[in-house]
Amino acid sequence: MATSNNRSEKNRQWTTQRVFFLFVLSALLGNVLIVTFHSSDSFEGSSIKYHHQLRHQQFTETRSYPSVRSSKPSSSSLGNNIKHALPTIPKSHSTLNDTLASALEKKKKGDNKGEEEEKNNVFSICLITKDDLDILPEWIAYHYHAMELRHLVVAVDPSSKQSPTSIFDNFRSTLPDLIIEEWADEYYLPEFFLNKSYGMVPNFITEGGKNGTFQQWIDEKHIRPVIQKDFVIFNNHYYRQLRFVSQCTKHLLKHNRTYMSPLDSDEYIVINPLLNITTQQKDHQEQPSPETWSQLRPNSVMRFLEDRIQQRPQLMETGCLKMPRLLFGSVPDPSPDQIPNPDSKFNLSKFESLQWLYHAPWQDERNHMQKVILDITKIPKNDTELLGDYAFSVHQPSMTLCPPESYIGELNDTMRHPLVGNHYLGSWERYNTRQDKRRSSKFYKQRKDVKFGKESGWLTQWLDRFVEDVGMEKASRVLESYLV
Repeated sequence: MATSNNRSEKNRQWTTQRVFFLFVLSALLGNVLIVTFHSSDSFEGSSIKYHHQLRHQQFTETRSYPSVRSSKPSSSSLGNNIKHALPTIPKSHSTLNDTLASALEKKKKGDNKGEEEEKNNVFSICLITKDDLDILPEWIAYHYHAMELRHLVVAVDPSSKQSPTSIFDNFRSTLPDLIIEEWADEYYLPEFFLNKSYGMVPNFITEGGKNGTFQQWIDEKHIRPVIQKDFVIFNNHYYRQLRFVSQCTKHLLKHNRTYMSPLDSDEYIVINPLLNITTQQKDHQEQPSPETWSQLRPNSVMRFLEDRIQQRPQLMETGCLKMPRLLFGSVPDPSPDQIPNPDSKFNLSKFESLQWLYHAPWQDERNHMQKVILDITKIPKNDTELLGDYAFSVHQPSMTLCPPESYIGELNDTMRHPLVGNHYLGSWERYNTRQDKRRSSKFYKQRKDVKFGKESGWLTQWLDRFVEDVGMEKASRVLESYLV
């Protein structure tokens, strides 16, 4: 224990020194301090790794949130150039779609009560999306099929150049049992943020959102106006993300949902590949492989999870299941045995989950930190993160429920981690499409050539199974951009 504490203290000191050094260097050169975040597409570089460790140490007492009345940004530090750094989502994005409104109205009237109660245990996802229209339909269709995704809450990044509404409308009209909500800023962000008083946002640059506001950090460090914009973009991104997770969680609780995950559109929930479910085993507890799972039948991954929880209740005892991630690079594989249904009406080269088959080693740090699946019915009322102003992190939404964030995936511990999040890097063209300073060619090159292992063929079944389940007409409608 002493060794661990000493290591954590050294990490904390190292992080503080590094952040301060980069800050001073940036101020001297007059450049924007972006190098700290260039090593990842989601602010998850090495410096952020230690930032998370520092936050874990700092959050040992109840968090105090900034008050709109008691904390006002000074006009000297956050001028108009920063105040309008981030555009707001167009008003056209609906806050509550007609499908949900209709369902809730039926519930109030007592219509189909048994059916409504039966559907409360379906899977829900809280998603922030930005200009990923080319991969979004595949991602939704897969989780609709494999995870019984029936409630999707989406916040569109305000810097997006394209709206996903037409894609969502397509799914709503074709698969009416899937509820998709699009949230505008007004639905989940506080008034001070909507008024662009970004100085009042908690400071996530160095304090993990705990001590003081962003404005106080700007004033204390005397950040020059020329470099403030990039700092405010980072800080606002972090707050928007964590605020959305907490508000989405509370929203799903109001609608009696059970399982949910704060997932990204390049992440796919799958059964841990080391369980080798395609091979029949005598010991059902150790290697479950009923036909519905091995053949990726409808809702098979969700049913698999429920079966595992029934066998080992401790998996979801706290209400948070840790889900290691597995990085898939951009090495193509034309092997005929891996191409599902070559006579398909779909252009299979457009599917992320079907064309990128090679992944990183199980314990590779490039897999990055875990994601989680939450049983939100187990969130205690005194949880100050998920039920408070903002979550602790997207990798550990609640310190009360979830195990600490870790970089090593632990995929080989199949008893504790029956599910894995496949994380697809994608092609350079798609990766570089987003005009995002956090994304770099260096980061991409470090990850694109991973070729430790190859997808077994289990996941590539999903498209054929989806077509069998909903029919070609509906599948073609929701996946129209993938047709040959």
